[in-house]
Order: sequence, then structure tokens, then C-alpha cells
Amino acid sequence: RRYEVRWVVPETSDAARPVEKFEVYGPRCFGHAGEPMEWVLLATLPKLEGCFIFVEESPSQQEVMWAGDRVRVPAVPLTVYACNGRGRSEALYVMLPWLNKFPWLQGQESMLCGQCCTVQVMPIGKGDKVQCVACGVWSSPSSAAVVVRCPKCQGEALWDGSAARLDCRLCGRHVAVGLRAQQRPEKHRASGGSGIGSGGSGRCLGQSVPPTRHY
Repeated sequence: RRYEVRWVVPETSDAARPVEKFEVYGPRCFGHAGEPMEWVLLATLPKLEGCFIFVEESPSQQEVMWAGDRVRVPAVPLTVYACNGRGRSEALYVMLPWLNKFPWLQGQESMLCGQCCTVQVMPIGKGDKVQCVACGVWSSPSSAAVVVRCPKCQGEALWDGSAARLDCRLCGRHVAVGLRAQQRPEKHRASGGSGIGSGGSGRCLGQSVPPTRHY
């Protein structure tokens, strides 16, 4: 991933407030509500350069990008400062589109049945009550909503469009298979069908993150 950030460099120098360099900062992590935290220096640029390339190949910049992936923030902020020997200017905030920009950050959230503790997909726009796929008990999605975190990287795990796979949206780790997807291979074997799940494999194919980040 690559973003190019540009700003206007003053054509004339102000003797009272000379610009000696520019500094670009980004947050290493985000709070649960998406607030940026632990700002770190990403780059120092000469005073005549008004462009910064934000790339995933840089370890420090990758950390900021993955922090945005982990919390699935709507936008990742960067700040640009004009600096001299007496300090730095007020921050110029640059908001980089994030959640809706990358398809692997999309997915359906989870809910937990209070009766049998089954984790399942939380339907979108299906009224006040939803029936558990395992025990049949009706629950309110708002009270049963739960965030499932990856045990390896703490990224959020979301369901795919068919509610067959629960995958981490940060590292791509496969977390769980939907209950209906587990039952599907049994029906195929009983009817002698072929395809996904036949032959006793029971695996649901799908990909929700870039191949380079799949385990």
C-alpha cells in the first residue's frame, strides 16, 4: 500500500519564523474508540520538499498502517510540522481513508449466544431478535454483540459474506468455521456430491486479506 501526501511549501522565507525542515508523525496504536495514540516520527524532510510517501515497506510506517487495520479505523491520521531551532508549528492533519478503502477490512461482526455460548455471525438489519444457529434461542443482537480478537496479533476477526469463515482482518489467520458450513460437508457426502467439503475435507475456501499476510 502506498499514499502520497503533499502540502504547499512557502515560496518566500519568513525571517521571524524560518522553516528549516518538515517532520511527519503517525500513531503507533489506536484506542478502542479509534482515537490515535503514541505518535512517532516517520520522516524528516528538507524545507523545500513538500511531499511524503507513506509506504508499507518501511517498518515504522507499516506499524502505523497495521495499527489502523487492527482497529479498522475510518481514517489513519498523519501530522506534518514545520520546524526550526525554536520549536515547531501547529500540526497539519492529513486524514488517509482507511476502512472503506481496503476490502479485506470489511466483514460481518459476531454475536455470542447467552444460552449455549456459540459464536456466530451477527445479521444486519434483521429486527430485534435473532435465532441462534445452534440451540435456537432468540437473542437481541445489540446485547449479544462481541468483538472476536485474533490470538496471535489481536486484530479483529470478522465473518465473510456467506458466514462460512471467521478470519482475522489484520494477519489473515483463520479463526473459525461457521456452524452451517460445518454441516454442509455432511450433506454432500450423504448425497454423493462433489465440490467444497466433499471427501471429508470440510474446509471452506475463501480469502479476506492479501495473500502476503496469510498464515
